[in-house]
Amino acid sequence: MQEHRGHGEGGEGTAEAKASGFAVSIRPFSRCTLRFLCALCVPVVCVGGCSTGPNPDLAGPGYPAVVQGEMLDVQVVREETVIRLTNTTVRPYKDARLWVNRWYSLPIPMFDVGQTLELSLWDFRDEHGEAFEAGGFFATRKPERLVQAQLEAGEKVYGLVVVARGED
Repeated sequence: MQEHRGHGEGGEGTAEAKASGFAVSIRPFSRCTLRFLCALCVPVVCVGGCSTGPNPDLAGPGYPAVVQGEMLDVQVVREETVIRLTNTTVRPYKDARLWVNRWYSLPIPMFDVGQTLELSLWDFRDEHGEAFEAGGFFATRKPERLVQAQLEAGEKVYGLVVVARGED
């Protein structure tokens, strides 16, 4: 009977590997190595999945060609990724659209007298479906400044008062 020799027992394979200048060893990864590789891959997959790129399904209309009319006594206050505004006027606004920075908008079905709205800036989209860069703890880009807010109602565009924070 012929005896079987492995690569590490001085057989022909070892001599050929030594002659070529390197030895090939195939062994399974240890659990520690697999855990390390998984720990490296998880953040890459998570960051890749957290994209706020353009989404044509969420695209809004382009900015209206109407010139802004009167200013409303409505203050828009930004708190990191959220804006808060209260309708302190004497009239309600139905089927309106709130514009920020003359580029991003969000439909407002009803803005009643005395009503306070709290809206996420991430929900504001431009005509290409790109989201407003609101910032926040996990943001990968510098947040956009909130410089202007307007309410489009019917055929008119009204200016709103933007209250600037210390960092803006």
